[in-house]
Parts: sequence; structure tokens; C-alpha cells
Amino acid sequence: MKHFFLILWGLLLDFLGSLLFVPLRAGVMVREFFTGRRCILTKPKNPLGKGAVVLVHGANMDRWCMFVLKRRLLKDGWGPVYDFELGPLNWTIEENAQMLKKSCEEIEMHQKESGRPRGINFIAHSMGGLVARYLVQALNQGASPLQIENFITLGTPHWGTPVARLAFSRAGRQMIPGDPFLQRLNATEPCLPRGLNACFLWGDLDFLVPARWASWGKRLAQPPTFRCLPYHGHMSMLLTKRAYREVRAVLAPARSLIAVGA
Repeated sequence: MKHFFLILWGLLLDFLGSLLFVPLRAGVMVREFFTGRRCILTKPKNPLGKGAVVLVHGANMDRWCMFVLKRRLLKDGWGPVYDFELGPLNWTIEENAQMLKKSCEEIEMHQKESGRPRGINFIAHSMGGLVARYLVQALNQGASPLQIENFITLGTPHWGTPVARLAFSRAGRQMIPGDPFLQRLNATEPCLPRGLNACFLWGDLDFLVPARWASWGKRLAQPPTFRCLPYHGHMSMLLTKRAYREVRAVLAPARSLIAVGA
């Protein structure tokens, strides 16, 4: 009986969370239509905190969907905390990842100038996890790669999601299962740099990105840790203390953090 009520509570919480974010989604569409949309890195909060944090939202959302997570990070002393705004709806995941990389290079340059330890950690929600993962796998190369401490995703469709067939953005369509982008991403070996502390969190009540598409880690070379958030849906994992405790446990040994959402 307790299990039944926890399921009902989880479904209700995710439904309320989805309703909470409806105005954000509508605002994104209106802004996109009338004024366009910039891909930016916002001014950081708590510049003298425990480490750099960049929050990156997911598809058809903006930085405000990460507000609760951001407040908890600041309360725990993390910082500087940045918000990364994804680009226009006609941008691909690769284009967003390239801009994210440029933003992270600016962060590391500031760390060097201020004498702070070099290092960045990613946390991603939904499609934002694919943006960050493409950066980590395909773009973080060369003579001076980014120093990445941790990589965390929340409800990210690492193998796509059938719901993406309803997407109206270019990047959203890339999340359709079997898309060439996903095939290339998951065919890379190793899928993540060796030694990277990576954790992919998924909710057992997530109907937008069901477990099969978020947590089938056996198909990955050098797989990350996959961890289930019981009684969590796609949006509620951004809001609950229980989900944040899982994030904090992964970050505990790190010096810095970058968060990414969908």
C-alpha cells in the first residue's frame, strides 16, 4: 500500500512540476517567434564558492527551470554558478555543444586569471545531457582540453525517446530513436573519457524518457554509473530534495560543477 501511495505522490508531483513549467515553455516559443533567441552564458552567482557550476537546461525550456537546483547548489556553497541558455530552435545539438564549449573555455580562462583551480563539472537535464555529452565525447580534444571533474545527467534520452517524434525543434528531432546523431554518439569507444566520474540519473516514473531510453548502460563502452530515482518523473527530478541529494553525493569529491537541463 505504501508503494502504491508513493507512486501516486510521484505522479502528482511530476504533473504539478510540468504545469509549473508550462509558462516557461510558452514564453520560450513566444520569445523565439518575436525576438529570436540568444545562446548565452549568464553572469555567475557566488564567485568564491567551492567550484564553477554551469546549469544548462533542455529542449524548449530556459534557465529558470533549473532555479530550484541552482538555489540548493548555492546554499551548499557551490560557485560560481552559471546558467547556459541553449540556442534557437533551428540549432542542432552539435551547434549548442560548440557554444557550450566556448563558454566553458571562458570559465577556465577566468579561473586561470583569478588563480583558482582549473576544473569544470557538468550536470544535464534531458536534451541538455546530450549537448554536454557531445562536448565531452567529441569536442573536448586538442592541446588544452577542458578539465572536467564530474558529468551528471538527469532524465537524458541517451538512446533517444519515442516522444521526440512530436518535437518541433531541430535538436529535438535528433532525439528520435535511431537518429544518425545518436548512432554516432553511442558508437564511440570509449563513450566517455576514462577516469571521468559520470552518473546518469533517471526516474522510474518518467514517461517522456522511459528507463529503456535513459539507462540501458550495457550498450555503452566505458559506461557511467546509472542510478534510478524512485518515484520521480521527468520534471520532478529538478525539484525534489531526494534528487538533489543524489546529485550532491556525486559532486562531493569534486571542486567544481556544470549543470545542464532539457
